[in-house]
Amino acid sequence: MLDLTQTAIAQEFGPETIGVLKTRELIEAMLRPVILLLVVTLVTGTVFSATKKKQHVNHEEDLQNHGQESDLAMISSANTDFAFQLYKEIANQTTSNIFFSPLSISTALALLSLGTRSVTREQLFKGLHLDSMTEEKIAEMNRDYKQLLQSLMAEQNELQLLMGNSLHIQKGYDVLPSFLNESKKFYNAEVFSLDFNRDPENARLQLNDYVKKMTKGKIKNMFDTIDRSTKLMLINYIFFKGKWKNPFDPAQTRETLFKVNKTTDVTVQMMRQTNRFSMISDYNLFSNVIKLPYLGNASMIAILPADGKLEHVEQNLSHEKFDEWVQQLAHHKQQCILQFPKVSLSLSYGLKDILAKMGVRDLFTSAANLSGISESENLKVSQVSHKAVLDIDEKSTEAAGATGVEIIPMSLPPTLAFNRPFILIIYEENTNNILFVGRLKDPSK
Repeated sequence: MLDLTQTAIAQEFGPETIGVLKTRELIEAMLRPVILLLVVTLVTGTVFSATKKKQHVNHEEDLQNHGQESDLAMISSANTDFAFQLYKEIANQTTSNIFFSPLSISTALALLSLGTRSVTREQLFKGLHLDSMTEEKIAEMNRDYKQLLQSLMAEQNELQLLMGNSLHIQKGYDVLPSFLNESKKFYNAEVFSLDFNRDPENARLQLNDYVKKMTKGKIKNMFDTIDRSTKLMLINYIFFKGKWKNPFDPAQTRETLFKVNKTTDVTVQMMRQTNRFSMISDYNLFSNVIKLPYLGNASMIAILPADGKLEHVEQNLSHEKFDEWVQQLAHHKQQCILQFPKVSLSLSYGLKDILAKMGVRDLFTSAANLSGISESENLKVSQVSHKAVLDIDEKSTEAAGATGVEIIPMSLPPTLAFNRPFILIIYEENTNNILFVGRLKDPSK
């Protein structure tokens, strides 16, 4: 069942993207819930915006034996395929807005894969579009994620893009050192000890404080309650703060109608600017495509289908189509009057059934093999949940934000008005990883 909610997000400091993944493990024999919960919050405005012991391969040592840098091709390609398949699965379950971080979800699942074995691990890799994963390829994947996280952490000038992981373990619970060591080595996961069983309230307060700190105060009360049966909680967060390379002038923002469907219009705050943009027309998909760069190394690609053609575009979203857009946009620029809506929305998803459709089945059943985490008990994951928040507005990087004077040519340039449902993709250009994917059908919700 898809859990979908929407709330307005107030922005004080500008566009930010915050992602949090929460994982708790369930003791199968006692049927205690172990929860894998993923929550991602994006604010974009300018934009902001198995008990038997298995042979263990030492991936940490393998990393030392492979000092050369990777081009991240394997995980970048897999993450793109994963992003669009996940989008299509979510779109099949909701007719409303969509927004999520495929990179946050895939990173969390990749970390979890360190503790999976046998068929459970094979299914998880297949769901992540990482097929035929030999031990050598698994080692390469972990090295790639390590390098990716280091690369994202390095981009701290014009673009703030951070990802991190932490493990919160029940005091006295027997977690294999190999799982903890590799979580730290490849995913830079911090490890904390909490007493979920005897003092769940104190554990809840500590977790809320941690999440609040890691999300720059944006998520202040993540946990209302904590299950006493929790053995391990995995938290993955992603924080994105981007600023438009070409900010909008708030003085030009006007109320405009947005066509939700044939019978429904809503009033939105429509931003406006005249500039030279990378833009193309995709005649096969009956769409206009525009690239809106951030300061730094991230950009948004926004796809505006013709009336009635949104579903056609969604059906044809693919790795190949994304690469085609990126390549063509690099060579086509033109003057344009752009109209783009301000947006604030919050979305939540239960991904258990969706991931099962993508081939990740045993992870959530008694057949789960998580013996790479602990051999003391049989474990399974009860749920994967994801929350994402999107906020788009005019705010620029500088607080002063000088207002330029528009020079209007004798012949007005064409207008591209995002006043009907559209798709957006935010991606990091250095690593070519898709950070966020969304569909805006009703910006008033």
